[in-house]
This record gives sequence, structure tokens and C-alpha cells, in this order.
Amino acid sequence: MASIEKRRAAVSRADLVRLLAALPSEQCSACAELCGFVAQEELRPAEERPPSIEASVQPLPLPSFENARGSLYRFETMTFTEDANDDLTPAPPVTAGFSREELASPKGSLFALPRRPPLAAWSKLWPVLRAALQGTRPGRELDVEECMRRWGRGQVLSGLPQVQRKVWADRAELWIDRSRRLTPFWSDQDEVWLRLRQCCGKSGLRLRILDVSEQTWRLQSQGEFLSGHRLEPGQRVLVLGDLGAYGSPIERRAWLVTGQRLRRKDALISALVPVPASRVPPLLAKEWSVAVWEQGRRMAGAKEPRTSGQSADRAERVLRLCAPAAYVQLGLLRALRRLLSASEADASTEADVFAHPKVGAADAMGLVLLPEHAAELRQGFADHEPASLQAQVSDAIRAWHQRLPQELLRIETLSWLAVSSKAPPPGDPSDALAFADRMGSSLRGGLADPRLKAVVARCAQMMLGALPERAYQALPKLQPLFAGVFAEQSGIRIPQGLSPQLLYSDLVWAQEQVWWSIRQVGAKLVFHRAPDGAWASTAKGPGSPVAWLLARSPHVFLKWDEDDFEIQHVLTDGLQFLLRARQGVTLRSDCSTVTIAPWICEAWAVAAGRDRYGLWADAEVEGVAVRFRWIPPGRFLMGSPTSEAGRYKEEGPQHEVTLTEGRWLADAPCTQALWEAVMGSNPSYFVSPDRPVEQVSWDDCQEFLQKLNERVPGLEARLPSEAEWEQACRAGTQTATWLGVLEILGECNAPLLDEIAWYGGNSGQEYELKNGYGSSDWLNKQYPHTKAGTHPVRTKAASPLGLFDMLGNVYEWCMDWYGRYGEDAVTNPPLPSVGSYRVSRGGTWASYAKFERAAGRMGYSPNRRFYGLGFRLTRGQGAGQAPGGTGTRSGERDSSVKKR
Repeated sequence: MASIEKRRAAVSRADLVRLLAALPSEQCSACAELCGFVAQEELRPAEERPPSIEASVQPLPLPSFENARGSLYRFETMTFTEDANDDLTPAPPVTAGFSREELASPKGSLFALPRRPPLAAWSKLWPVLRAALQGTRPGRELDVEECMRRWGRGQVLSGLPQVQRKVWADRAELWIDRSRRLTPFWSDQDEVWLRLRQCCGKSGLRLRILDVSEQTWRLQSQGEFLSGHRLEPGQRVLVLGDLGAYGSPIERRAWLVTGQRLRRKDALISALVPVPASRVPPLLAKEWSVAVWEQGRRMAGAKEPRTSGQSADRAERVLRLCAPAAYVQLGLLRALRRLLSASEADASTEADVFAHPKVGAADAMGLVLLPEHAAELRQGFADHEPASLQAQVSDAIRAWHQRLPQELLRIETLSWLAVSSKAPPPGDPSDALAFADRMGSSLRGGLADPRLKAVVARCAQMMLGALPERAYQALPKLQPLFAGVFAEQSGIRIPQGLSPQLLYSDLVWAQEQVWWSIRQVGAKLVFHRAPDGAWASTAKGPGSPVAWLLARSPHVFLKWDEDDFEIQHVLTDGLQFLLRARQGVTLRSDCSTVTIAPWICEAWAVAAGRDRYGLWADAEVEGVAVRFRWIPPGRFLMGSPTSEAGRYKEEGPQHEVTLTEGRWLADAPCTQALWEAVMGSNPSYFVSPDRPVEQVSWDDCQEFLQKLNERVPGLEARLPSEAEWEQACRAGTQTATWLGVLEILGECNAPLLDEIAWYGGNSGQEYELKNGYGSSDWLNKQYPHTKAGTHPVRTKAASPLGLFDMLGNVYEWCMDWYGRYGEDAVTNPPLPSVGSYRVSRGGTWASYAKFERAAGRMGYSPNRRFYGLGFRLTRGQGAGQAPGGTGTRSGERDSSVKKR
């Protein structure tokens, strides 16, 4: 076997680099765009930030994985089905499907290829072909005239001459042009070949097939079709093809040169062409003795030359007639074309239809219209074609399927029902719908034999693939059939209007709710099954968590911003797909819907990237940086269960809260360095630039936020709401802390907190400031100490969302008035509008262990200050939102540090 030479690019990457270096700098961007590269906005990496104004301020932690120069995507919104079971529309019951006897019947074949009507009857073609391949042979009668002529010349007769009779030539060649553009006429060519072989015999007729590969090679190397082909002198050659009439000028010239060479060899040549006389070039017609294939009335109306625009209009008219059919076999195409007069369509129209840009797929079996054009053509059929012609189309479809399995006619009937036609459908609608119902039942469990089930599935796929999208809305019974056919298949386009809850209800009920973690790995989104709803920042492997998804069904539906349709994928561990530049994507399951969109660095951000926790961005004031983390939307149970250790009644009742939009939240409490850079003073008791600012009231925070937002345009910083704070603290978990259940061994002894929080049990450990708070009398401490206080931020482990000091160090002010919880589930809860105290969260360096829980909450007067009270910045959802909603007043709690 000859080896195949591996093709290589003519230009390597090194050549491109050298070319880029040689170009002037002002031309680089234009050249890059011509090569298909897209410029990304340059983000300044975190390590290039200006130095802090205080040398003692702890620098921000460097991310383990940065993607500042690539596309950054963020998890923007998430919504949930209120109750995945109750909201589902029940699937129709599974009834009896097809039996083995029905499917094994000879008349039950679902893939029959009917015989299409010939372009011209044999009775009309026979004289033309006989003249083209005519020969002579002596007969039995004496040729008296020839005898007298010879005698008159004085010739001696060696034998008596006989009258010559016309017969088929002893030696003839049949050339069949198998160009793809002639596919509608292949069966006509085959029919003529079989007939001629019977007439001329196997030895008298030699066949030559000019397929696509041979024609391409000869056109490129020789420019004609005779070189290397041996002929006997005086041999007859008949071509079944278009002589390039539907092809390019190069092909027409090749056929002209071939004809001239054949005549020089004394060959008798002719051509039978499926082309009207008006479209055959005169030189070719003269050289080849052309005969038009379609005889009779079809020759009328095609004598005058037509422009290419007129030909396209005629082809589109025929396509309108074909549009109601689910699948247009080439024989049906010819039958529908012949419903028009000779002046409206002829044989060339079939070739024009086959090459029309609105045809999505076409081969020897038939053609299928592009979905986006099929709806337009069907509407045009219903609106513009006369009712009488619509009825003729219906009759033609019914007649075409008379000798075929009735399954095909039922498919056509279902397709017709989706067209707003006044003409009756080609078949019985009730019978067709019952057929679809049985087919769906066979696929959903009524057919046990997997081989027979595969046969039904292939038939259903062919049927549904050819139906218009509106058929599913007009015929709701088709929706369960769609589910049975395409269940657990990826890459399926979902017709508009179909509900996953309706389609996959029987599959959904068989599944438990499953959390899926979605990671961005380079330019891909990758799905992994998660054990629970915790933010998957601890997962091993490349990439960064970008979203999560809740599902029961094994399917997820993807919709890009620029598309108006969804694509179905099967949820499997490792499912991945490429992101599209500058496009967001919506992911929909039966339980939730999420949107992921590209994030362009905003004016307030000086650096951005992704790491193991997700998306981050830095803001900066006078060289002091604050890192924000993108907090995903989600749903959680707010408050604590009655069984949680350390719980008090104001943390209940536990209720479901849904936050549908993501937001930015600072990864650490506001530091003294940042406060001083904005306000010019430092009110803290434990003075240290990298410690959290404390002794600030809620009112002080509002003044700080106003000045900060003036200094950093576009930041729009604010305090988080109580629900936002707790959702971020939990990071998808439901236990007292994100590490798990809190075991309290003593008032200041909970070993689980030692890794993540500064609290009363460890805040005096290795405490270095001179003005520490006396802690000698604190009981049950995890570690012995005599003085305690705040500690630098980010010195304990981060939460799954990359947040530090969410528990311990200082209480953090929230936007809300302190009020009682309600029992009902709430989405994007409004803020209480009245109250005496503002909410604070998270516990302090001096708190008992029971206060260091995600559900723990306190209330303080807005003007209250003490050295355990600080805050954390946020922005995003609710930015600039004024306190609103309703609430109840509550008494102040934990009014001094000593109460802890």
C-alpha cells in the first residue's frame, strides 16, 4: 500500500514570531486580528501592585493559579424549581408498544427506499437511444437495387447483397457522469444502463463511470476526459450527463475538448442530458449531438434562456412545495415538481433544488431542509400557495406512500399537522398520533427486546429530526416521544417550547438530587459530581470552581447568549465544553438554572484572576489593597436547627433563603491601614495596620463607605446583608461551621475553631501587643493565656470561598435592622425597615465558642463602638440598596466584651 504523505503547514509558529518581531509596533494589532487572534484586556497581576503605605501591613496572599491574561468568567445568577417533584407534569402512562410480529413483517420495514418515477418513459427514450447507438446487419431479403447497381458497373458479384437492417451497435460505450450535482438523476441513469445492457448485451456495451474523484483528477491534470482511454475506430459513445451545463466553465470546456478529440478518432458521439435545451451551451450541443432527456410537454416553456436569479426563484418555489414533507425523497421531489407547469419548473429545477443553500443535507436517499429555513418555507407554503395546489401536494404525498410501509405516511401526517394548511393531511391524524404514542411507549419500557427497540429508535429519530419545531407545540403527544428517543444523548438541539420537567419527569423521579461542581479549566467548563453542595475549592485537579448546579435529571441544557435554542448534554463526571469568547451560557436542569458570563475588568479593579477558590479582584486606596471574592448565588437554610450546640432562640426558625445573584465580598475584615487611608485616623484599640479596624459604629461605617466610594469610582461598596453574610460564611455547608459540627468542650474550648478563628480560647496565644486585654480569669480556655486581643487578618485558614476571619477576630456589621426570622422560604429577602439595633455577625476574639457559628447573630445600637466590633466590605447585588421591608424590634445582645 502506498504511504500517505503527512501534510504540514507551510508556516511554523517560529516564522510567525520572527515576523511579529520584524513588524512595526503599530502594525502588530492589525496583523494579529487578520490571523484570528482576539485582544484581551490587560489586567495588572496582583504582584505588581504599588507597595502599601505601611511597611508592616501584611501583603495579600498570592493565588495558587492566576488567569489574569485570559478570559474570566463568573457565576452570575441561579434560580431553583420550587419543588422539583410537585412542579413536574406527569408523563403519560406507558402503554403497549410494538410487537415483534409487527416489526418483523416484510411490509413493516421503516427504511424502505421507493422506486422514483423516471425522468422520461422508456417508450419516449427508446427511439433517441436507438439512433445514438445504432448499427447495421445484413437481413434475409435480397437487395435488388444494389445488385442492379453493381451489374451496371460491370462488377462481378461474389455473393448476393442483402438488405441491411438497423440493429443495436455491436460495440458501443456508455459514459455515466456521476457528479454530485446530478444526484437527482442517478436512478434515471441506472435505469437507462440496465435497459441498454438488455438490448446490446453484456459484450456489446462497455460501461465507464466518471465519478467525482476521476473527474477532479482529469480536470486538474489533463483538462479533458479521453486521455489514456482506448477506443476502436468508428465506435459509438453515449454520455449520460449534463456535459458540464450545471457545472463550471472549466468542466464545460473539458467536455468540449473531449468531444473534439473523439470526432477526430472517427467516433460517433451523442449525449442524453437532463438539461432543457435552453441551458445547453450551443457549442456542446453541436459537438455532442445532444438529446434532451425529459420528453413531451416538459420541453415546452424551457426554450428561452433564463437568468440565475430566475432559476433560484423556481427552485425555491419547489422547495416550498416540499417543505410540509418530513423527509423529501428524490422521487417525491420529482412528483411535487411536476405539480407545476412546464413553464414553472423543469428537470433543471431538480438540480437547482439539490444545490440550494436552504437545503441542509442531500444525497441519493433524499434531502432535508435547514431548520431555520424550513419554518420559513412552511409558512410560505401555507400563506402563498393556492388551496388547490396545497391539496395536490397532500395527495401527491399520500400517493407516494401508497406502496410503502404506513409508518412513513404517519410520519408525513404528523409533519403536515404542524403546517397551518387548509388542505387535509395525507393520512389519518388520529392514526398517526396513536402511532407516535405507541412508538413512545416502546421506547419508554413497552418493548423489552433491545434490538427491536433500537429499530424503533432509529425510525423515531428520523421522524423527529425532520419535523418542524412547531409540531411539538401543536402536538404535545410528541414530547414524551422526544424524551424516549433522545434520553441520555448529548448534543441534541431542543425545540423551543419543550419543558424538561414534562419531557423527563419519569427519569427525574428515578433520581436523587445531585450537586454538580463546574470548574473553569483554561477555555473549558468541566463538570464533576460533588458529594454535597459545599463550594468545591478543595477538589483536586486543574482549574478553578466557577459555579454549581443542582439536578435530578441526568440532562443539562446549554444555551449561549447568541443562540435562540438549547443543546442537551448528559450529566456525567468529566463532561466538558469549550467556552465561547465574549459569550455567556445558561445551564438549565430540572432543579436549577444558572448563568455563567464573561467578566470584563471594571474600573475599580487594579488586578484580577482565578485561583483554587474562584474569581478574585483587587481594589486599591493610597497603595492599600483590598481583595474581593466573587460569592456565587445559591440557596441555604438560614439560622440553626434546634439540635445545634450553642444555639439560642433568635437563630430560628430555620428557613430557606435563595440569593439569585452573585456579589463581591472582601476576603477579610476592613483593616486599620485601609480605614486610615480613607478616613485619615485610626479609632482602634489594638493598633496595628494589618489587624481589623474596631471601635467603629454602624454610623461610622456609613461615613467610611461614602468616602471610599468617592475615592474609588465604580466601587459602590456597602455592608453585606445578614443573609448575604451567612450564605458566604456557610459556602454551601449546613453545619455550625464550614469545617463541620462544632463540638464545645468548654466555654472557651472548641478545638475545631482553632484552625479557622480567633476566639476566646486561642486569641491570647502568642499575643504580641502590649495593650492586650486581660484574660487570666477566662475559664475553660483551649490554650492558657493572660492577655488577648485581635490578630492580623488572614492568619487563620480560609473558608471554601477564600474568605478569612468570617468567624472570630471581630464582629462584622451588616446592613439589616435586628429582627425576628419568619418561617417561610424567601428569595432575595428585603431588609427590615424598622428596629432599634443593627445586626452584627461572626463572633470576636473574646467570644465564647458558642458565638463562633455561622448562624450566630447579635444586635447593637447603630452608634455602639467597642474593641470587638468591625466590618467587612461588599458590593454587587443590592448595591446602593436602602434598608427596606418589614421587621420587628429586639433587645440588644452581647453588649460588652466581658459577656463574650
